[in-house]
Amino acid sequence: MKNIREIVSIFDPGENRFVFVNQTLENILGYTPKEALKSNLLTQLLFNNENRPFDDFRNLRTLSGVIRTRREDGSPVYLEHVAIPIYRKGHISQIVISSWDVSERIQMERALTASNKMHQELMEAREQAQVANMAKNQFLANMSHEIRTPMIGIMGAVDLLAESKLADQEYENIEIIRECGEQLLNIINGILDMSKLELGMMELYPKACNLPDLFTRLVNIVEPMLKEKGLSIKLDISPDIPAMVKIDEAKLRQVLINIFYNAVKFTNRGYITFTANIEEVAAVPWLSLAISDTGIGIPDYETENIFTPFTQVDNSTSRQYGGTGLGLFISKKLVDLMQGDIDVKSQEGLGSTFYIKIPLEVISDLEVNQNTTPGFNNNYEDKLLTDFAPIRVLLVEDNGLNQKIVSQMLVNYGFEITLANNGLECLRLLQEMHFDIILMDMQMPVMDGYEATRMIRQYEKLQNIPIIAMTAHAMTGDREKCLASGCTSYIAKPFKAEELAQEIRNHFRGVGHNPNPDLNSFINELLPDFMAQLDEMIDSLGLAFANRNLEAIKSISHDIKGTAGMYGFRQISDSAAAIEAAAREESFSLVNSRLEQLYQLHKEANSQVG
Repeated sequence: MKNIREIVSIFDPGENRFVFVNQTLENILGYTPKEALKSNLLTQLLFNNENRPFDDFRNLRTLSGVIRTRREDGSPVYLEHVAIPIYRKGHISQIVISSWDVSERIQMERALTASNKMHQELMEAREQAQVANMAKNQFLANMSHEIRTPMIGIMGAVDLLAESKLADQEYENIEIIRECGEQLLNIINGILDMSKLELGMMELYPKACNLPDLFTRLVNIVEPMLKEKGLSIKLDISPDIPAMVKIDEAKLRQVLINIFYNAVKFTNRGYITFTANIEEVAAVPWLSLAISDTGIGIPDYETENIFTPFTQVDNSTSRQYGGTGLGLFISKKLVDLMQGDIDVKSQEGLGSTFYIKIPLEVISDLEVNQNTTPGFNNNYEDKLLTDFAPIRVLLVEDNGLNQKIVSQMLVNYGFEITLANNGLECLRLLQEMHFDIILMDMQMPVMDGYEATRMIRQYEKLQNIPIIAMTAHAMTGDREKCLASGCTSYIAKPFKAEELAQEIRNHFRGVGHNPNPDLNSFINELLPDFMAQLDEMIDSLGLAFANRNLEAIKSISHDIKGTAGMYGFRQISDSAAAIEAAAREESFSLVNSRLEQLYQLHKEANSQVG
């Protein structure tokens, strides 16, 4: 008993006091056994309780637990107890209590708990910061998109004004508006690209690309800027550059244009050098590019920040040369997305050189022919230009009025149109006839556009036919959802005739059509049918609201949004969009208030048409 490490004490229920404690008590708590047994002090020492009743021990088989008490010097100590009753003739005659110091274990547990809590708090803080950053970028993306829409309208109106008969001074003013508008649009597009990159919404779309042709077009783009500043350009394009590679041409072009523009902007005299060659890295060909200038250069201490967003060398540079400081940040992100590298070497006052390296997938002429449809094949393009064969478009749209107006839009631009009312009809027609391109409405009965597109892509002979998604949805992620289902591109309703025609042309390089601009008279002819259909849809919407049918409210308001927008009833389209958004939030009170606005707009529209 004297030599074991635990405190061993014996409690006598008959006498209701401790009758024994070993010498270890003094080693752990600093009290001698004699002191502790005196006046029953052991109750307070072991259990931190002077008046602890021990009568109930007689009815317990075991007792265990951790007690916080104090040593003789006042320092805290944690004791863990196990009490074992000793029976004689069926009754508890004594209780043996074994106690040992667990202070170190408790401290470690508390430290671990505190560490875990701190780690959890740090993780939560990090998550909150990420959520806040995501929210910021989502706001910037949405804001940029919303500003971009009216800006495109402004630029279009400026183009129309420029075609009018204007005095010289008026024409100069129009050109000033155009130039400022283009600058503002570039800034908005830069913020939109940055937000998409930060949100992880930017994806690669590699396809066959003619590199020498791309380089030629890039030089043609920057050549007017070079001439304006009296600069020259030196080209060093290796003959080993493969003609055809598989790469995301649009993103590579954006990177190179950003760097070319910077090179010209920060160079006041001298020249720009563009070097391109191929390097082999682990049996993989890499495109190695270098763009050098003889401009102002970058101080050594600033080169590490050159790819940081909203950063330029110094404030005086941004005041003198302008710009948001987003170009190089976006270029770095795009190169990273293509699994490449970008670097810069510069000397202040002597110029800068940007180095870009991107892995390539070289494709042969045979592979090019095997992986392209007639719409993307140069031979087919030449055939269109020589034989004047019209592009055959399959329009998949369930709304009869939308069918008429979109068909007329396309007919005016020289396209040949076939109609399908839903995805199932679309699949049937594709089995019977050949089409060059498909315009696919994504919200339809029987079979929607998403399912129809997925099924089309399962047919080997139809895998490469261009499919343009048409939807009144324009929220973040809608385009990606359409592309994920197999669509080639995306256009949001309502759209202008020229926008749709241009979207189709993007898939058929070199094909031109002379539009007939007289679409307004055709729309006027369809207005009575449209107003009748609008009456029915609004009545159905009111009935859906009365029945508290959220799905029906979303579906009907979605149809009104797209159809009204196509006919130029923007306010009705916007009001229906607000109702759809309220239904998605499951807010009947918001739906009700916005319905009243829609009813009023509908009444005004009826009056105007009448």
